[in-house]
Amino acid sequence: MGFSLWASVMTNSHLINHATGWLEGGLAARFMKAIIDAETLRAWAAILRPISFTDDDLAVEAIMDMPPGGLFFGSPHTRSYSENTFWRPLLADWFNFGFRRGVGAVDAAAGTADVLAPTLSSAKSPALAPAIDEANGAYMMACKEKVFA
Repeated sequence: MGFSLWASVMTNSHLINHATGWLEGGLAARFMKAIIDAETLRAWAAILRPISFTDDDLAVEAIMDMPPGGLFFGSPHTRSYSENTFWRPLLADWFNFGFRRGVGAVDAAAGTADVLAPTLSSAKSPALAPAIDEANGAYMMACKEKVFA
């Protein structure tokens, strides 16, 4: 998904229709793939966020307040600014390969369980008229019979 989006983003597309979770050209879908795709879309949104050049972004006041040789890490501006400045991924972490292998080498597919469980437990089915629900059920059964016959 990431590489197919790369071409769209680099050509300045205004609308990109993309199906998260699709596998095999749309023949199958998985929740785990949807979460990984959504993570990729979140990354693109963070990358494409417009750059801001306000005085607060440039830390003009913090620079004026800091004495020569001082450290900015403890300044109120740095602490408040670093809370929301950096993109925080849902799945990835900042550990190196050696550490990850030492703790069981959990890959992205397995890591989606931490995101998927609360998402599915809080999901609610949309209200559907009983007649439509029955018609959908009958259609799905007919399709299954045709496929598995």
